[in-house]
Amino acid sequence: RDSQSRVVRLREELRLVELDREEIPEHPRLLYYAGALRYELASELQQGQVAPSEERQADISKLAQSAAKLLARRVKQTSQVSAQEQAQQQTVAAFYLGRTFTDFLEDVGKAERWYKKAIKFEADFLYAPVALMHMLFKQERYEEALQVGLDAERSAAMGPGGRPRPRLFMDSSPLQVCDIPLLVSK
Repeated sequence: RDSQSRVVRLREELRLVELDREEIPEHPRLLYYAGALRYELASELQQGQVAPSEERQADISKLAQSAAKLLARRVKQTSQVSAQEQAQQQTVAAFYLGRTFTDFLEDVGKAERWYKKAIKFEADFLYAPVALMHMLFKQERYEEALQVGLDAERSAAMGPGGRPRPRLFMDSSPLQVCDIPLLVSK
């Protein structure tokens, strides 16, 4: 029931973003939102489905492919927004691309490249190293995963007050270094 209401809400948000994109198709924030909402909608549609119907699986696949294209455009795009907004949107778009290739498009090579690109953009955005470490663990690349975690810890400590910076496009506060072991264990 909650999942259905979230799907309805995500579809409505996506509809509104697409209306705005009709007027300003390459606006950086709209590209980001259009891609991120498609990823979130695909995730919600897939969640709880043991074996989605062919129709639902086709919808999920279409959303994921479209999300990947939009997010890749946002990562590559330079824009007139502030430098902070530009960097943070590119970082999170690259992270979402990694998730899209991990969760839906089943290309771990591309996922790894996008996670690393997100880390390169903003090393203290800890969601990307955690996702990369999960992927490396699944591939039994434990030493590389450890190095990613150690690098993330050093990067996070360079933020203000020794903590990661808040993000403009995140509803929650940033991950902290102490969160990494817990998230990696899941």
